[in-house]
Amino acid sequence: NDTKAVIGALILAFDGCSEDEKQFHTALTKGQLPQQSLLAMEREIELILDGVKYRLTCKRNSVNRFTVEVTGCPEKKVYANIRRLSDGGYLTDIGGKSRVAYLTSRGDAASGMRITIGGVTVSFSPDYDPTCLRTDVAGKLVKKLVPDGTHLKKGDAYCEIEVMKMFMPLKVTETGTLTWQNNEGAALSPGDLIASFDLDNPENVASTVIFE
Repeated sequence: NDTKAVIGALILAFDGCSEDEKQFHTALTKGQLPQQSLLAMEREIELILDGVKYRLTCKRNSVNRFTVEVTGCPEKKVYANIRRLSDGGYLTDIGGKSRVAYLTSRGDAASGMRITIGGVTVSFSPDYDPTCLRTDVAGKLVKKLVPDGTHLKKGDAYCEIEVMKMFMPLKVTETGTLTWQNNEGAALSPGDLIASFDLDNPENVASTVIFE
């Protein structure tokens, strides 16, 4: 599993660096001054696999070479190479062993990233934290359906957001007490915190173990 997590992090870091480089060059060709942050050589990646959360720092050493470290523990690291194949796959080399991987889904808040390594599917889990009520999409917080401090049951709606001129209710996934962290009329980006949620039974929610 550790190797699978490293390959997943490598793909995300490599694609992120490559995409930012493209934006940097595009800005230059248009005579614009690109942001220096587009040339960042370090990426923080979090992935969850089989209940274990991997917090990894990927440092780009050259076009195709990365050092992958356990975040906060730079002595725990591996050196890896990655390059794109003509069929869209990724050829990775970790510790002298080569593997071909394909990204089948980048994932979102509801479903995690999926890759295949040697024909075997690896499904990473989304980061499930019911104590933080967030939006998965960009929109506007139109209406709070309950006041601050309301006790809600699993499946209860707590607010309405407007997305592409459509109104969507957001519901809690556990039972607990809500505290608002945002106001009506607020513009929301994906991942923005709307409210915090104090669970009645936090012990019933499976927690991930941090890989060390």
